[in-house]
Amino acid sequence: MKTEKPLGTTKSEGSGSTDITDLTDESSYSRAGFRPRPFPPAEILKTFLLMHSLFSFYPFPGSREFYTFGSSLLSDENLFVYPPPLKGRETKSCFVGNFCISQSIGVWYARSRTEREEEEMKAMVLKEISPVENEPLKMETLPNPVPGPKQILVRISACGICHTELDEIEGRLPPRLPMVLGHQIVGRVEGLGSGATKFALGNRVGIAWIHSACGKCHFCKGGHENLCSEFQGTGCHVHGGYAQYTVVSEDFAYLIPERFSDAEATPLLCAGAIGYRDLILSGIQEGQTLGLFGFGASAHIVVQMARYWGCEVFVFTRGEEHRNLAKSLGASWTGGPEDDPPRKLHCAIDFTPVGETVPRSLRVLEKGGRLVLAVIRKRNPIPPLDYAQLLWDEKEIKSVANITRKDAQEFLPLAAEIPIIPQVQEFKLEEANQALLLLKQGRIQGAGVLRT
Repeated sequence: MKTEKPLGTTKSEGSGSTDITDLTDESSYSRAGFRPRPFPPAEILKTFLLMHSLFSFYPFPGSREFYTFGSSLLSDENLFVYPPPLKGRETKSCFVGNFCISQSIGVWYARSRTEREEEEMKAMVLKEISPVENEPLKMETLPNPVPGPKQILVRISACGICHTELDEIEGRLPPRLPMVLGHQIVGRVEGLGSGATKFALGNRVGIAWIHSACGKCHFCKGGHENLCSEFQGTGCHVHGGYAQYTVVSEDFAYLIPERFSDAEATPLLCAGAIGYRDLILSGIQEGQTLGLFGFGASAHIVVQMARYWGCEVFVFTRGEEHRNLAKSLGASWTGGPEDDPPRKLHCAIDFTPVGETVPRSLRVLEKGGRLVLAVIRKRNPIPPLDYAQLLWDEKEIKSVANITRKDAQEFLPLAAEIPIIPQVQEFKLEEANQALLLLKQGRIQGAGVLRT
C-alpha cells in the first residue's frame, strides 16, 4: 500500500475549522497517489461537515453515535469502517460512497474503496464431494469478504475442525459448493458494516455453527432457531473459517472470555456449545451417572461440565490415550465400547459416528434413562433394535439438531467459570486435509485447531 498523505486537516475539538478545499479537488487525490472514482463534491462536503460535527464524540468513527447518525443521514448501505494498515498509528476509518476516510492523529485521509476490495485472502476450498483421504481441500486465493449491513468482518486467527466437516466433505451432509468449511472460528473484528454497533474494532469474537435463521417462524420465536427451516450453517451454507477472513451478522457472534487463548476457545464454539446442549437435553441431575460414548473434542469438554455439576462420568472409548485423557479430566471409569460399566447409566450421550453404538448404549442404560445422539449424521445405519430388551421400561432416544445462540451465550461464561481446560492440537491452515484425516482416524487428542 502506498504511503497515505493528508488531504485535509482538522482540529480534534468540535469548535475548530476544517480545510476541505483539497478534498474536493481531484488533483489532490492524484498528487497523493490515490485512485478516486467520480463522487459528487457536494456529497464530499456533506460527509466531512458531518464528521467535523462529530469530533466531540471520541473515538471518532467507530463510536455508536457515528453509525446511528451517519448511516441514517447519508442513507448509505455501503458505510464500512475498518482500521487501515498504518503501522505505528492508531487509526479509525470509514467508507462513504467510493471513498475510505481515515482519521489518524487529527488528520483525515481518503482512499478508494476499490483498494480495500482488491485485497485477497488465503482459504482452503472444497469444490467436490470426496473421501477425505483424497485431500479434497485446495488452497486458493479469494477476494476479502466485505461486510453488509449489520455484519462484521473478522480477521480469523484460529478455527477448530469438527466431525461435521467430515460429513460435509464425504457427502453425508452436502454443503453448497464451492465452500470454505469451518464453524469454530475465533478472530478479531476488523470491519463493521452499516448499522453494526454491538462490537468495537479489535474485539475478539467467536462464530459458531449457527450462522443465521429467519427470526420469524414459530421455532425462532419459541427459542428453537436451530430447527428453523431457513437455518444456515457456517461453513455449510455460507463460507466459514478455513480462511483468513469471514463475515457474519453481529447478532451471531460472541465475545470470547479472556482466560482462553484463541486456539483454546475454538472448540468451545461447537464441541463445547453442542456438548452443553447435549447435557441439558439429557436431563442429567446432580449425583447421577452419565455415560459418554466416544471421547473426542466435545466429550472432553462435557466430562468437565458434568463433574462440575456433581455427576459421575463413565467413558466408553477404544483408544488407550483417550481413556487416559478421560481419567485425567475426571472420569471415574473408562472402558471399551462393548465393556460393561460398574453400574447402569441414568443418561448417556453418543458422540460416535457409527450406528452400532446406539444398541450398545441402550443395553447399559437404566430404566427410564435417556440416550442423546450428539451427531448430525451416522456413517452407517443404526442396526435393528429389540424393543423388549433395549427400549421398553420407558427408555428414550433423543437427537440433537444444531445449536441456538442461547447455547453459546450461556456456555461461554460457564466455561470460564468452571474453568474448562480445552486440550488442543494445532495445525497450519494448509494442513487442513491432514488434520481432518487424523480426526477421521481418531488420532487427535482433544480438539484439532487450524491456525491462520
